[in-house]
Amino acid sequence: QTAGAVVVFNTLSRPRSAMASVTVDAAEPPALLDENGRPQPCLVEPAADGQLTLTFRALDVPALGYRTYWLVPISPGPRIAAGWRPAEGTTIANERFTVTADREHGGALVSIIDQRDGTELLRDGAAGNELLLQEEYANHPRWNEGPWLLSPKGPGSGSASHRARVQAERCPVGAGWWP
Repeated sequence: QTAGAVVVFNTLSRPRSAMASVTVDAAEPPALLDENGRPQPCLVEPAADGQLTLTFRALDVPALGYRTYWLVPISPGPRIAAGWRPAEGTTIANERFTVTADREHGGALVSIIDQRDGTELLRDGAAGNELLLQEEYANHPRWNEGPWLLSPKGPGSGSASHRARVQAERCPVGAGWWP
């Protein structure tokens, strides 16, 4: 017996796979099945007013077409954790990239490796995704034009110059970091 259908549409002229989310009225998380009845991993998070949001990877949705997934009630019994859980270290990876964040550099990315050929995408010593705070001139110092011109006064202060708490986390459909 199904609790409903989730239909994922692809408006592109090529097949694609992408993350999809759906919010459902359910006290307990349902199982998500593909068209062949195979269970699909999904992240389950609480939404407003007793609803749940399920996030999953919609695989190979045909060009200018759709793929249907089925929501099925789960029978009572032990549940598999479907939310975010802490993981060891500060490195996450998928089939395409291995990415490492550094606690000593404000949580900035210190390594992004392309899995296809092992290429490091950051320069040695570079901090990817570093946040910079820069004071700006009220008006451009040479042309005296207004605030629509971004005119930083100096090098500023970067997040990589401070230590941060970085926590890798994993869920049924992926991994990420949380400061």
